[in-house]
Amino acid sequence: MLRFGVLSSAAVVTLWALLAWINPETTYHLAPVIAVAAAPVVSRMLAEKPLTPRVTALTVGVGLALTITAAIVISAVGWMRGPSISPAISPLAELVVVIALGAVLGAVVAVYRPRKRADR
Repeated sequence: MLRFGVLSSAAVVTLWALLAWINPETTYHLAPVIAVAAAPVVSRMLAEKPLTPRVTALTVGVGLALTITAAIVISAVGWMRGPSISPAISPLAELVVVIALGAVLGAVVAVYRPRKRADR
């Protein structure tokens, strides 16, 4: 279960890096969100039940580590030359915001427990 979550984040990070290498003038705004959230979301889907807080923290942490590492590499080698969504913030600041957003979304999905419907 956890292995596939980690592999899904690694796959998204790899695809993001490949796309950034091919076309560095394009900003892939959603790639970091998906990369961070992939590990907890896929783990939750495979478990078919909410993850424990410990497992949620672990999967979100792995997603964060992979995504932050990829972001540092992509930025350092000059593959992040595209514009940000808002001209008021830099692409790097935008990246920090979307990575944080992905971590929160991934954690929420991982622990989500649907309400039971009452029979009518």
